[in-house]
Amino acid sequence: MNPNRIFVGCAVKENNAEYSNLETEYLFRTLDKFGGELANAKKIACFTEKPNSFFENILTKMGVKIRINNKLDERQSFANKINILEEGIKEDVDVIVMLDTDIVVARDFSKFLDTKKIMIKPEDRDPFSLTDWKQLFDYFKINFPSERFHTSCSHQETIPYFNGGVIIIPKVFAKEFLDQWKYFLKKLLDEKLNLPMNFIPNARFFDQIAFSLALIQSKLPYDILPLSMNYPYSGTVHSSENPQSLNPFIIHHHHCI
Repeated sequence: MNPNRIFVGCAVKENNAEYSNLETEYLFRTLDKFGGELANAKKIACFTEKPNSFFENILTKMGVKIRINNKLDERQSFANKINILEEGIKEDVDVIVMLDTDIVVARDFSKFLDTKKIMIKPEDRDPFSLTDWKQLFDYFKINFPSERFHTSCSHQETIPYFNGGVIIIPKVFAKEFLDQWKYFLKKLLDEKLNLPMNFIPNARFFDQIAFSLALIQSKLPYDILPLSMNYPYSGTVHSSENPQSLNPFIIHHHHCI
């Protein structure tokens, strides 16, 4: 795929905080050094306020464009990652790669880019049981998905529930999915106290929960990324994943830079 047809973006969680700036710098430096042709993709960092001039200069030298977005919702800071998708829609590209800032690139992962399916990895752990999930889908009157996956660290059986650190979305599906994702996030936040009990204290996961609801409701095609495309440094990977034999493409260090 022509790198000019690929959009790679991140949302910087805390503007002008040293750790978030450093993480963002490492993300794009490793993309440039180890990402092969992906180093020439369209690169954008989303902020909710103007970054300091020193950091802005670092990003500019790496060819990273800066976008200033409004906060999506004051009630959920993680939701600002949706701004990446909105920015990707504005670009003349074929595929949108959404990355968290606490990620480093270890290898060229372009073979996993897909223009016909949304690509994402199952979560490391799931705080909810299948019964919990059934209650939530019933709450929103959505058919309960039959697909089952296993979480990477706890090997827990779960529904299509994914880690949002690495998301690949074909541009052709982006607008439809964006609308659904924003809709369910707002519903979760607005109706938080009416949700099934176990979801009420877990609002920090609402962006990922909304992603799952949007994916099932939209019926858009999707497939799972392998563990090597979002390898967690936050805990022991389950032995069934054969972690000792993996050569990761993307490492999710969870702020352990």
